Amino acid sequence: MKNESYFGLYRAYGATIMAFGPFLGINLSLYEKMKQLLNLDSQKIQLHHSFFIALTTGLVASLVTNPLEVPKI
Repeated sequence: MKNESYFGLYRAYGATIMAFGPFLGINLSLYEKMKQLLNLDSQKIQLHHSFFIALTTGLVASLVTNPLEVPKI
């Protein structure tokens, strides 16, 4: 706070938003597509199915958007 004031707290906020948007879009679209491919009903989806799908789609989205996260470091 002494050296950079409040600006230093939010320096990487723009980069965070630039990476979070694509991550969320990829993750949610893949999640819905995998539910369709596995013929799972949204109202009756079991916890282990939801966990597996979320794990898989989160991994794929992280791998795709990782290059956007690197400049923040």
